Amino acid sequence: MSRFQMIGIAFMPLFFLQTNVMAQDWEIASEAERCPSKWGAGDERGSANMVTPTSVSISAILARSP
Repeated sequence: MSRFQMIGIAFMPLFFLQTNVMAQDWEIASEAERCPSKWGAGDERGSANMVTPTSVSISAILARSP
């Protein structure tokens, strides 16, 4: 066994020591703090509003290019 392996085995318990770590508190943001929809409160399409015939054509061209 090499000297480096022996050093690694000697220090291995240090890497697995348990520490007392508390999780961060997390709460769901209120309606006022959430990002409003660019297209209004009744929008159901979301990012699909950005899909236009032009963007589809450009995407198809980019997908076919090597």
